Amino acid sequence: NIASNNMDGICLYDSSNNNTLTSNIASDNSNWDISIEDSSSTFTDSTLTGTTVSFTYNGNVLLKGVGSPATDPSGRQSIGKFINAANRSAGAWLYLNFSYSTADVSGLDESSLAVWEYNGIAWLEDGWNGTRYLSTANNVVGVNITSFSVFAPMATAAAGGSTGGGGGDGTYPPGWGTPAPTVTATKAPAATDAPPGERVTPSPTKKPAAAKATTQAAEGTTAGTPAKKGAPGFTAVFAIAGMLAVAYAMMRRRA
Repeated sequence: NIASNNMDGICLYDSSNNNTLTSNIASDNSNWDISIEDSSSTFTDSTLTGTTVSFTYNGNVLLKGVGSPATDPSGRQSIGKFINAANRSAGAWLYLNFSYSTADVSGLDESSLAVWEYNGIAWLEDGWNGTRYLSTANNVVGVNITSFSVFAPMATAAAGGSTGGGGGDGTYPPGWGTPAPTVTATKAPAATDAPPGERVTPSPTKKPAAAKATTQAAEGTTAGTPAKKGAPGFTAVFAIAGMLAVAYAMMRRRA
C-alpha cells in the first residue's frame, strides 16, 4: 500500500488491533506518515519518505521520515536515513529498527553503526535510550527509544577514510594535508650592476703597511736629527792628497 499527499498517511485507532503491516510506503504527508492511537499492531519494512523501518511500540506514537535536521556530529556520518518520532501518551516507548544497504555504509565502519538522537540542539549517542541492536548480516540497526525526537543511524569512517563532518561532496587541492616545507630566510645581497644571477666579488684592497714609529738614525748623527750631507767626492780627494804628502816626506828623508 502507498499512502501519500494526505494529512496523515497510515492511521490506526482503537478499532484496529493486532494487525501486521508489511512493506507499506508513506510519503509527502502534511502531518505524519504513521499515526497510532490505542492500537496494538506490528509494522515491518515500512518505508517513510525513503527510510525503511520496522518497529514495535507501546502507547500512542507518531512517525515520519524527514531530512537531516543538523550537520552530522564530529567524527560520525549519517547513512542518510532520518525518522522523527513523537509520543502522545505517558510511558510510550518505541523499538525502532532501521534497514540499510551495503551502499549506505560504503566508506564507513559498519560495526560502529548506532542510532543517535537529535534533541533540537545537538546530536546525542547515549543517555536517552534503552537496548541497542545491530545485525551486519541482516543490515539492520536499532534502538529502544524512551525519549522522542529525530533519530538517525551514524557510523565512523572506515580505516583510512574520513567522515567529512556531514559536508557535501568536494575535492581538495593537490598536496592538501602534506606539511608545508620549512623555509629559511636568506639575506638579500647588495645591489650591483651585474646581470641577474651573476655574483660579483669586489677585488680586495691591500692595506698599506703601517709606518715605523721611528727612523734609524744615520751614522754619526743623533737619533731624530737629520744627517748632514757633504759635497759629492770631497772625502775621496782629501784622502788622496794626504797619501801624496806622506810619500813626499819619506822621499826627502832618504835624500
